[in-house]
Amino acid sequence: MSLPMLPFSHHASKALHHLVSTISFSCKSYLFQHFSLSTSTHRNLLALISTAKSLRHTNQSHASALLNGFLPRSVSLCASLILRYATFLDPPTCYRLFQGTVPYVRSAFLWNTLIRALSIARVDDNFETYNRMVRNGVRPDDHTFPFVLKACADSLNIQKGMEIHGFVFKLGFDLDVFVGNTLLLFYGNCGNLTDVKRVFDEMLERDVVSWNTVLGVFSVNGFYVEARDLFCEMNLTSRLRPNMVSVVTINNALIDVYGKCGHVKTSRKVFDQMMERNEVSWNAIITSLAYLRHNEDALEMFRLMINEEVKPNSVTISSMLPILVELGLFKLGKEIHGFSLRFGIETDVFIANSLIDMYAKSGHSSKASNVFYLMPEKNVVSWNAMVANFAQNRLELLAIELVRQMQIDGEIPNLVTFTNVLPACARMGFLRPGKEVHARIIRIGCHFDLFVSNALTDMYAKCGYLNLAQRVFNTSLKDEVL
Repeated sequence: MSLPMLPFSHHASKALHHLVSTISFSCKSYLFQHFSLSTSTHRNLLALISTAKSLRHTNQSHASALLNGFLPRSVSLCASLILRYATFLDPPTCYRLFQGTVPYVRSAFLWNTLIRALSIARVDDNFETYNRMVRNGVRPDDHTFPFVLKACADSLNIQKGMEIHGFVFKLGFDLDVFVGNTLLLFYGNCGNLTDVKRVFDEMLERDVVSWNTVLGVFSVNGFYVEARDLFCEMNLTSRLRPNMVSVVTINNALIDVYGKCGHVKTSRKVFDQMMERNEVSWNAIITSLAYLRHNEDALEMFRLMINEEVKPNSVTISSMLPILVELGLFKLGKEIHGFSLRFGIETDVFIANSLIDMYAKSGHSSKASNVFYLMPEKNVVSWNAMVANFAQNRLELLAIELVRQMQIDGEIPNLVTFTNVLPACARMGFLRPGKEVHARIIRIGCHFDLFVSNALTDMYAKCGYLNLAQRVFNTSLKDEVL
């Protein structure tokens, strides 16, 4: 088998010599503390690698394996080191280890390890590594496809995932329950519920994970009736019995659906009777209460969630911030912003949008701007929230300019954008920007909307062009009659 061409390729001997030469007294001290005098046994090294708490300790264990002659031939040690280096986000060393050992093994095991390590290290090279594996004549096994599919699911790469599904079918692994479960997860993460159901229906063998995965996918996407029917089918037709995950999943769906149907007492009863809850359970009850505008109760549930030491996630935070705005609890909103900063989720698009809205409605336009301009990714809701922020806080020129920038950046304005920016044009008497917005509205066909027509009528009237205001008004009346 030829050596694959991989990134970060270096001469193995030079790299290994450098690593060994860096062993210091502290390295030896660390090794002696964790070994008996039969220090370099294969088993001891495996245990040491798996428990290494830092990159430095991993380097020291790696050096010991080299000094004692286990590398590059020991596949198990190499695999353990690759995974440990991936944990510390060191993909170049993962590649070097792989290149040094892969000539000694013809199975898929080491390739699978590298694919898994790349996912851990968040390196988007899993699919290309799979292709190199096939080109080198290594046949994928039942572990290869779950690792690659999980990487596709994590990156929402539906095209590559579907290509892998084709290989799964071609090589006959579609009957493997482990592979099937990963396909369910992949299509579920990508929001493709039709293929989730198709894969599930075609599975000749299902385990509890299969049922839990498909129940979770349908529940998370709001298909509660389908989730309920599947739960009943599991009870009636399967020899498997629902486990705690199944029960929690279906209860979470019930909390959500009862809340959205206005049955808040029933929703709360289901929640209170749950023997075990997860963060989805708490999010479901909080969003149900917020949906029905039981803001004080939602805030109390959030406090209980914290007291139960359940970590809020992006759904929790983005649900709570509008509640705090309505309750006028700006100080608590700032504390929640601090919480999201500490846990590194403040750039989540849903949280950031809610923060912009909260700061804008509290009159803190500059704080809203800080959140907006630090967002790595923005959607149309982000832009609209920021336009509304400027318009509400009497920064009309900035609101108008932001709509222009929005279009330059390739984001298409919608009805909300126009109803936010037109009042800004009206207050300042800016006819020209207002007419630019009107032209854009006509181009994308939004001039039939009643709210947009009202905003246009108001804008032309306040700019002193009553004839144009009358024309827009008459057109909107005609459209309403039609």
